[in-house]
Amino acid sequence: MLGIELRRSTAGTVAAALFLLGVAFMYGISGSDGWSGRWPQLATVQRGSLNFLWPLALALGAWQAGRDRRSDVGELFAGTPRPPWHRAAASATALALAVTTASLLTTAAALPPVLSGPAYFDPRALGVVAVGPLSLIAAAWLGMAAGRYLPSRLTPPGVAVAGLLVMVFCAPSAVRSDALAPLSVLAVPALPQSSDFAGVPGAVSAAQATWMAALAASALLLLGARQRRGRMLATVPALLGLAAGVALVPSGFVMTPYVTDARATRFVCADGMPRVCVRRAHAALLPEVVGPARDALRALGRLPGTPTEVREGIDHSGSPFNQERPDPATATFYTSLAYFDASTLSAELVAAGLAGGCPDRGYGPGELADAAARTAAAYWLLGTEPPVDGDNARRVLETWRTLVALPEREQRRRVEALHTAAVRCSPGLPAVLAGTGR
Repeated sequence: MLGIELRRSTAGTVAAALFLLGVAFMYGISGSDGWSGRWPQLATVQRGSLNFLWPLALALGAWQAGRDRRSDVGELFAGTPRPPWHRAAASATALALAVTTASLLTTAAALPPVLSGPAYFDPRALGVVAVGPLSLIAAAWLGMAAGRYLPSRLTPPGVAVAGLLVMVFCAPSAVRSDALAPLSVLAVPALPQSSDFAGVPGAVSAAQATWMAALAASALLLLGARQRRGRMLATVPALLGLAAGVALVPSGFVMTPYVTDARATRFVCADGMPRVCVRRAHAALLPEVVGPARDALRALGRLPGTPTEVREGIDHSGSPFNQERPDPATATFYTSLAYFDASTLSAELVAAGLAGGCPDRGYGPGELADAAARTAAAYWLLGTEPPVDGDNARRVLETWRTLVALPEREQRRRVEALHTAAVRCSPGLPAVLAGTGR
């Protein structure tokens, strides 16, 4: 029976649709840079695709349940001695195999960017991945149950819309209540985009898996139930699973199920001197960072009291690591694999090194002008012309051209004056570089 279902039911179509849409979401909408070299981000991006795939699995399950009605064989099968749950179990198993295969193939298709170099692996990512196919099975079986009890052509699109509404209005970011946060974490199997330095706790994955397994069990029992008592008993696994899931969810999850991954923030350093280090989650970047970083340190060496090593900082809202005090002996850069550009890293590091241990003051007009002056001085120290494209590029290029038009001794004097002012965290750096400030 299972072989016939796999060959002649919609199982193959379901697997193909979920696989193609899952891959299209990951590569077309998110882009492989979102998880390149990082297993945790691969897991969370794939779970993000459930915003669309979970409602789709609901609709496909409801469509599968209407097969007998569309073929007009319901009365024929009702007159056979075989219990209805036999056929329901075979059909449900075929659908479960289809959605599981689609989920696993989507994961396999996303592996090349992770395996292309040194990859950061967090064991908790396996739990995040495992919840994906389990939630799709629950959705497909729940859709089949809805299709059985609501036999209508409108049922598949109706349950799809209902699933989308759950994804939107029950997401942790939409439910800002401490009391409802555990229910929100369970209700929505999809995950939002995470920081490179954040992860999903194993307890959250365990809670979600428990709830989805219980929901799938209740949906399967509903498919085979013929009497009212059986339908009422079918809700017991879902209720028990909901209670167990809520108990497993750690407290304090409002708006997001992520916590800072301390292991991902540890330093990985290149061989040799001067010292160049990146965070462990970005270990794949280290070969690209070393060259520009050491070029920046050589350029900074033309001035006294400048940094002698390079380290990657953490730009992660809500992280306790954001409270790290700047170190005047370290040039710090912030990046993500999705936006890393090695061609501008040297200038970024020199500009950061000129400011010493001063904290970032923001992005107001005065701060942008100061940043342009530091960047122009950075390109002067590197001995290269600034690019014409990029943030603040026009102002940087004009400032640099004004500087290099001066006599060489005056150029150096003004860059040294800018460094002195920047180390004191003084504003008004464009005036210092223009020779009108101090």
